[in-house]
Amino acid sequence: MKKYSLFWVMLVGLLVPAIGASPSMAAVFHVTNATEFKDALKTAENNGEDDTIYLAAGTYQGSFRYRPSDTEHKGLAITGEPGTISREIILDGQGSQGVLSLYDDDSTGLLVDININGITIQNGLGGDGAGLRARFLQPSANVSITNCIIRNNSGRGYGAGIVIEGFPGGNVALENNLILNNTVTERYDGRSNGGGVAILSGSVQTTIRNNIVANNSASGITAPHGGGLFIQSGTIYLIGNTIYNNEANKGGGVYFSYAITANVYNNIIYGNTATEGGDIYFETVTNRNGYNNDWTDVYGAWTNSGSNLNTDPLFVDAANNDFHVEPTSPMVDTGTAAVPDPPGLPVTDFAGNPRVFGTAPDIGALETCPVYPKDGTTGTKMILMGSGYGSKKGKVLLGNAALTVSKWTEDSIQCQLPKALSPDTYNVTIRPQAKGSTPLTIPNGFTVKTPEIDSVEPNSGSEGDEITINGYYFGTKKGKVKLGTKTCKVLSWTMVPTTGESKIRFLVPKGLSSGAQQLTVTNGVGANITNFTVTAD
Repeated sequence: MKKYSLFWVMLVGLLVPAIGASPSMAAVFHVTNATEFKDALKTAENNGEDDTIYLAAGTYQGSFRYRPSDTEHKGLAITGEPGTISREIILDGQGSQGVLSLYDDDSTGLLVDININGITIQNGLGGDGAGLRARFLQPSANVSITNCIIRNNSGRGYGAGIVIEGFPGGNVALENNLILNNTVTERYDGRSNGGGVAILSGSVQTTIRNNIVANNSASGITAPHGGGLFIQSGTIYLIGNTIYNNEANKGGGVYFSYAITANVYNNIIYGNTATEGGDIYFETVTNRNGYNNDWTDVYGAWTNSGSNLNTDPLFVDAANNDFHVEPTSPMVDTGTAAVPDPPGLPVTDFAGNPRVFGTAPDIGALETCPVYPKDGTTGTKMILMGSGYGSKKGKVLLGNAALTVSKWTEDSIQCQLPKALSPDTYNVTIRPQAKGSTPLTIPNGFTVKTPEIDSVEPNSGSEGDEITINGYYFGTKKGKVKLGTKTCKVLSWTMVPTTGESKIRFLVPKGLSSGAQQLTVTNGVGANITNFTVTAD
């Protein structure tokens, strides 16, 4: 039987706690705001040490740069504080500037390690790498970007979300990232490559595993390439990714260019759009190995291939960025564990769950599991997967509370949490109606969550202003919003039942004094508090 887990869309999966960098790091910084982050980067440029910068939860607005001296050549890690997740730490270019730039143009140095982990990079505007640009020209360099959200960046030239360039040796790794809604357009020389990511790395080895790359585009008059990914690299490993609804002129999903070998295993590369190579485009790639993928349109022949599919992957809710697949999806158990090693099959999937449940890995970034999602609140819709449930509708309990069952089949059940329960982790019990059947209990199968506030837009206002609260687990039943001691008029209260992504619109009430006030969201499960500034009319 498989185990099912929560996919957070903006989401991620990225439910993996932020991790630190290599043990070799010597200088450590703990920062809580944009000024402290800039100061830490500046110090790291010249302190002669390997540096780790830990970011506290919060939003860091501005443009951030690291450009070490020619004699530095030390490692750098930027990561969330332990216990945080990517959506809690936001570097925000505010739609007016590039977000994070890491440079080292000196070519005489030694091996360096660059690690970016567990953060969100969004709303960048600029040229190459409007979200993140990493340019290192040492004889050898290792760069890893893991557990990050790269979204809503707009660039010109290469890689609106991420561009990685240089590296005549060493390795590049992108793992467990959500790369969403990035757009690259033409720069002065007509180039427009890599809406989501562009990797321009000479003879380096590039590993791209467990990423979701969706809704990115490369546009322009001069043949834009690689709506999702544009990869120039010596040896490429593309393993267990979901690449969907990206757009370009050539290679809507992925554009491979000037590589010795492209190893493509267990990927959903589907629903992408281009004039040539809607899903995949090969240009000057010597060896092209493709096994157990789902794709429709490839430009260029495979050198070696087998067990590839051309079919709808049956996503649960792609419109709301939920890229789990339905229980009946042909992606389930049709991947292969026989991927090139190294780098090998990842131990976990995009959401941090064990990579293989069942007879084989699933194709794509996410494994199907017995309870999905595994976290939620009032109104959350769940899918339970297994076998032997019978054709007659039985009962499903969360602890001792009955769930509302909407569909019951031999191997899957769809149900919903109809009422508020105390925040806790509960066993899920399935009681088939078939005569002689035995109840099945999934220990610790589902966690009821209190509301989680991610952002308030704007975070200040006066009487009558409309304010939006974004977050998770607000519930499908309207609760209350309070500002200070005043109850606010709620204009709308929504939650995506499968992902928990939530939004509230409310009005600032009258009678509040100017200054900082507590903003509280309450539902039947619990409450969450953040700060809001009341301004004078």
